[in-house]
Amino acid sequence: MYANNLSFKSWIVFDTQIFAFFPNIYTKCFQHMEETWLEIVDDDDEDEEQAVPNSISETEKTANEKGSPQLDSGFRDFQLKPELLKAVEECGFQQPLEVQHKCIPHALKGKDILCQAKSGMGKTTAYILATLQQLDPVDDQVSVVVVCPTRELALLVCEEYQRFTQFMPGIKVSAFVGKRSVENDKEVLKLNCPHIVVGSPGRVLSLVRSKELNMKHTKHLVLDECEKMMEALDMRGEVLDIYRSVPKGQVMMFGSSVSRVIRPTFKKILRNPIEVYMDVAPRLTLPNVQQYYVRLTDIEKDSKLLELLNVQVFNQVVIFVGTVPRCNALAQWLEERKFSVTSIHRVLTKKIWQPNFQLFQESQKRILVTTNFFYRRLDTNIKKVNLVINYDMPEETDSYLRRVACVQHSETTGFVVTFVVDKADAQTLFEIQDCFSEKVYGLPEEFDIFSYAEER
Repeated sequence: MYANNLSFKSWIVFDTQIFAFFPNIYTKCFQHMEETWLEIVDDDDEDEEQAVPNSISETEKTANEKGSPQLDSGFRDFQLKPELLKAVEECGFQQPLEVQHKCIPHALKGKDILCQAKSGMGKTTAYILATLQQLDPVDDQVSVVVVCPTRELALLVCEEYQRFTQFMPGIKVSAFVGKRSVENDKEVLKLNCPHIVVGSPGRVLSLVRSKELNMKHTKHLVLDECEKMMEALDMRGEVLDIYRSVPKGQVMMFGSSVSRVIRPTFKKILRNPIEVYMDVAPRLTLPNVQQYYVRLTDIEKDSKLLELLNVQVFNQVVIFVGTVPRCNALAQWLEERKFSVTSIHRVLTKKIWQPNFQLFQESQKRILVTTNFFYRRLDTNIKKVNLVINYDMPEETDSYLRRVACVQHSETTGFVVTFVVDKADAQTLFEIQDCFSEKVYGLPEEFDIFSYAEER
């Protein structure tokens, strides 16, 4: 993207090739090179930062003195488009979070951004608002490309873009991820080219190489969870190939754990970036939420679910599954067994999911079967949910944290029960455990955890 980065890009190509032949030697060499880069960049940056304090976390006082927005300002202070402000209000956002205060004003000026902040602190909304505000849609031109390390995250980000463009009918957003037909993606690009593309590195790069995805007009490149993509060697090569396909423009990188070792690598891509490093949050404490897991096989899930729903007393329950087909099938299966159930997922139109959601809000339905699509709305609108069941383990800890939020505001003690099927689930559970100060216990076979819950 920038001429002065040619040597770095050439090194990356060589870097990816030698890894296939000498993985062990490469790993040690890479660690040494990263440490060397860190020393070099730190020495260079010492003089630069005295003149240009771009790191918000370290120079917040200086930035505020120069007119950086204060934390008591609202979304209107960003001077967003009326239709974008209307969407913000419709989504229930009242005040910008700290990350949004620190990133959005600089992003709106076209500055490159490097931001580290934990999940739930508002990073996604920050870059969505910044890109939509700057977007001047032109037919058959892709203006914004967002790259995410997983298909699940890419689909969620696409859905968030759709939420914020609900009053901008001229804006088209599409997700291009694995496990979907490549031919369908090519047809979308030919017949209904989106202005905003959200995708996983492999699929986006495949479409670029086949010349189906034309990025010569792209003005904004966003890397979400950038550290995961840049630390994985195969994914890093794909991301950098995508980066080379974009002309000179704005690059924004967001992550939850941007270590000092990897930061110099990011700075080789970014141009004089604004750096926002939020304080690392302590382990989460949820005093009114008890978390449990159950080890079982996939075919045992239904019987265990029935056991929980029949034996335990609950006000309302949310059951999370991994896919839309599983959501439909499980909801139908529970309905056939006379449970008061409804379902919500991303395939449903607003005319269908809105009445379903209202039934659950008004307690006319006690069970909601859903995918990750709806947890952001649930955590603010439902107060009687005191049981969350992870029928399918989320692929990432961030998704688990947002699911837990559905029960965090319960009027009684809330409970989370997660089904663990295989080693991948167990690894995710281990990572989840590391986020909380409370332990996630194995669910006892004979323990009525809801015996004292109040019926409502």
